[in-house]
Amino acid sequence: MSVRAFSTKFGRLMDKLREMFPDDVDVDAMHVAMTHILRENDSAAAFMQSWAADVVPMFGAQLAAGDVDFFLTKNWAEDIPADADAAVAALALAQVDRLRNLVLTMTRAKQVEITQDLHVLCKLCK
Repeated sequence: MSVRAFSTKFGRLMDKLREMFPDDVDVDAMHVAMTHILRENDSAAAFMQSWAADVVPMFGAQLAAGDVDFFLTKNWAEDIPADADAAVAALALAQVDRLRNLVLTMTRAKQVEITQDLHVLCKLCK
């Protein structure tokens, strides 16, 4: 597991999303925040470990299979723990819907490209 390779790839993904959505303030804020996290080696390592622990087991197989539609069709409410704070859960689901709507505006080729980038990030965690 190379933190540097993971950070570089994730940074390029953030750059790509910023280029695709230059006027979106949320994408810009995410880009700025992730840039700061990825610059600090300890923070980048913690983020990579979190990705390996959370994203890879939950979505790695779909990303490896190139399942572009998984994110768009999944009922994300099923992943909210029963004991979760309702306001926090609603906010999380609203953000998922916001991302889903951004993905829907992408061409199919861009959706595939982003899915492949996310799969590479999963592979870098092994």
